Amino acid sequence: MPFHSILMRSLALILAATLSVLSLTQAAPFTPGNIVVVQVGDGQGNPDTTAQPIALLEYNPNGGVVVNTIEILSFASGGSNQGGLTLNGVFSSSGMLNLSSDGRFLTVAGVDAQIGSTSDSTISPTAAHRTIARVDEGGGVEMSARLNDAFAGGEIRSAVTKSGETYYAVGSPKGSSGGMRFIEAAGGATKSTQI
Repeated sequence: MPFHSILMRSLALILAATLSVLSLTQAAPFTPGNIVVVQVGDGQGNPDTTAQPIALLEYNPNGGVVVNTIEILSFASGGSNQGGLTLNGVFSSSGMLNLSSDGRFLTVAGVDAQIGSTSDSTISPTAAHRTIARVDEGGGVEMSARLNDAFAGGEIRSAVTKSGETYYAVGSPKGSSGGMRFIEAAGGATKSTQI
């Protein structure tokens, strides 16, 4: 078999394997000096109190134009807990975007609820996991944690990481499942420890 055919076949297999991983998406890399913000909803109308898809919009500060959009995985059908991340369209204290201490990752936290479904403090973390998405400088998105033990009766507001291996998340309520939590994300954590 010619080298070209072997190479093309190998590349096709690698591409197929990469595309089959639902928790990982790839977009264009970020440009140093640009600004990244979280968009809740489709950007066309006013988001409501249901679960809304989110996207990271990268703006060039010279002219204020969007130069890159990274859609965070979410699902419009099939129920919750599929490995996505949504935000309630009217909560103003959720969806805080953070840069890792080493400058390699952005993190955003939300709820793994089906788009359009109930997404408020009444939904339990077992019914809709509290999810942390990590975005690398190349635009790759990984759902690093899908917590089923945190922020019951409340919301996950923010998550930070030093280097993409462990995380700290904060949210409400202050009770036994809220406050500040530590997550060891190796292998996609589902459990956290209150600190």
